[in-house]
Amino acid sequence: MPLAIFFVALIPRVLNLGAFITADEDDQIMFANLFLKSALQGDWTGALVLGYPGVPTLVLGAIGVGLRYWAHYAGWLPLAWANADLMTTLDQVTTRFGSFEYPLDFLLWVRWPMALTAALCVVGIFLLTRRLLGRPIALLTALIIAFDPFILAHSRVIHVDAPLAYFMFLSFLAFLLYLDKGDWKWLLLSGLFGGLAGLSKTPAALLGPILVVSGLFYALFPAPGQPRAIRWKRLGLALLGWGGIAAAAFFVMFPSMWADPLQTIWRLVHNVISVNETAHPTTGIFWGEQQSDQNPLYYLIVFPYHLTPLTTIGSVVGVLMILVALVTRWRIITGATGDIYKMLMRNLPLSMGLVVYVVMFIAPVSAISRRGDRYILPVYFATGLLTALALWWLASLVRKYLPGLLHRLRLTPFRLVG
Repeated sequence: MPLAIFFVALIPRVLNLGAFITADEDDQIMFANLFLKSALQGDWTGALVLGYPGVPTLVLGAIGVGLRYWAHYAGWLPLAWANADLMTTLDQVTTRFGSFEYPLDFLLWVRWPMALTAALCVVGIFLLTRRLLGRPIALLTALIIAFDPFILAHSRVIHVDAPLAYFMFLSFLAFLLYLDKGDWKWLLLSGLFGGLAGLSKTPAALLGPILVVSGLFYALFPAPGQPRAIRWKRLGLALLGWGGIAAAAFFVMFPSMWADPLQTIWRLVHNVISVNETAHPTTGIFWGEQQSDQNPLYYLIVFPYHLTPLTTIGSVVGVLMILVALVTRWRIITGATGDIYKMLMRNLPLSMGLVVYVVMFIAPVSAISRRGDRYILPVYFATGLLTALALWWLASLVRKYLPGLLHRLRLTPFRLVG
């Protein structure tokens, strides 16, 4: 199953991969050349090319760039403009920072590592969700995320937003898996992915508050039959351990932190400040009105437009499912002890955590003056899982009260989870 999911996720990410180039990709290819040059020279301070810091994207891009140069120097795919040795060529193409003249020669090569990593992360989401919720919901979640158009589009280009999104969500799932199962390996894995998210882009700092609030839901609403004290103990240990693990992973996997940690941290902080004070080149017209994207409600308007019909319905039903679960739990409805009730109660903290994931990411990002729809890419992973949970709930209700209808829905998501 994981191998099948990998190829299902990979194929749409590599079809016609060189058909177009998006804004910023020429810059990202330049940054990959700079990172490769610094790495080959052992200049780890110079490896801090971006203030994002964008390390996973730089590494994957450098792998693609390095393979392209290797194909050139091996005589398989010559580059007409590269007439010197590798280091001289890297010096020449990186002299004019921000102006890279040959991005199309590298486009396929840098996109392939990004697409492969994205497909592997979809498999990771499936495996973690399977541990947490079982195979049917995990499979549906993986398929929703793999084929979400907005996620798909950004996970096949070289940029920092897709790595931020899937590393954040993997960390989120592993953290909740630790709270649910109590196995330390999940906390270690969550911290590792949290470190990778932080290395991808600074908004990963929002993951900390998201985990705290989601963890509180797990402690306040334990599954039927599970002592609340166990959840509180795990949450306390998780909050103490996760930050240290994520910080250690951030340091170990960030070469610039080895060379000059203070300067590196200052660069990251300075980048956040400058981003908030400087308008993006694309900042401006939105809905036909000049500078209207500076409206604090910008992302609340953008968010639903990137939902698919399925995730739109799933998000609405998911919120309804949470309300039903809360009312059911509060009123302790007589006879509410069946499988649907138990699963509804079990999934309540996760469902609430997914809503928190969306709200607690969009709200702070809305305070930053630089705007772009891709900046909220992480929230669509949360809506994907919430949709899967909502479809499961609907399918369970249909199976119980309208079993004949479910058999007619053979090729739908209802049938998959029902």
